[in-house]
Amino acid sequence: MIKRQLMLILALLVFSTFFFSCWSGSGAGLLSDVIGEASDDEDDDDRTVTVIDDGDEVDFGDCDQDNGIDLFDIFSTSDNEPDTVVRKSRWNWIGFSTGSGVVSSSDLYSFNHFNFYLNSRNRLKNYFSIGLGISPIQKTSYLSNSLSDAVMLYNIGVGHRIYTTPRHTLLGHYIVFGANYNIMAWDYKNAVSIERYDEDGTLVSSDEIKSDALEGIEIYFGSGLNLLQTKKVIVGGTITPGAIFWYWNTLQGFENDVFKPFYYVKFGINIQLNPS
Repeated sequence: MIKRQLMLILALLVFSTFFFSCWSGSGAGLLSDVIGEASDDEDDDDRTVTVIDDGDEVDFGDCDQDNGIDLFDIFSTSDNEPDTVVRKSRWNWIGFSTGSGVVSSSDLYSFNHFNFYLNSRNRLKNYFSIGLGISPIQKTSYLSNSLSDAVMLYNIGVGHRIYTTPRHTLLGHYIVFGANYNIMAWDYKNAVSIERYDEDGTLVSSDEIKSDALEGIEIYFGSGLNLLQTKKVIVGGTITPGAIFWYWNTLQGFENDVFKPFYYVKFGINIQLNPS
């Protein structure tokens, strides 16, 4: 069973790597240059970043392929089960989690998060999740002059719980691990003009950007304790250390030389419901 969950997490990582290569353009220009020009300390009359395109553009047509991975199939039961057998839905538990956390970055503080879960009925061992988070920018950080008050994080992923306690107990302890695909987005305090030139020095385009984002892969491993376990409701908490590794280009195509890997410890309260 663990083998299936590991396959699913691996599939998510492969998909995310594939998505990176399809979505992000070539990194011509540094993110730090854009952040510098967006700062309140800069002259409002000259907020321009000059970019020399290297001509190495992504062919999006090459990305329109079926990877042949059905995530729900990985979680399915044995293929040897007769077709005539009628099964209840394996995904009849829904859940919510919210909390905060600490991060390793000196530019950010706290990590407030909210997640929605779709759990398997087999003691909620397997789950899909979608969530969002917000991490305020430190007032003492140089980023506070250039970016809005906080960065937003959006994620989708899969996970697995390994229980260390019997099924029919009031309390339940488990180990949890998983992986998420993340997007971290931010707004600039001041719009920045981007002038793009080709290798011959000819102006190709001139745009104004007010925001940008980074994609990342998140891996986590933690521990959870259910304080109440019934057939319809489960309430508990988790402590999850983890890390988010950011892609080398932003979605606007600038090389990421600002945001390092994002290490954190999350503290969460979980409520799981069985509406069936």
